[in-house]
Amino acid sequence: MHDKLADLARRFDELTAQMGDPGIYDIPGAFQRIAKEAGSLEPIATAYRRWVVVTRELGEAQEMLDGER
Repeated sequence: MHDKLADLARRFDELTAQMGDPGIYDIPGAFQRIAKEAGSLEPIATAYRRWVVVTRELGEAQEMLDGER
């Protein structure tokens, strides 16, 4: 599941980069299609990235706690 979420976050980044490319407007309907897909992935990418940070912070806190024992 972790890999799938990471893939979705990468896809969101790809779509965001595509939306920043001025050439996207040369393709009829492309910006709208990409923006729609990016919009559907944004909450997942945001939550995944927050989960990664919290998991790392939890591990660091656990190491500090283990070091105090």
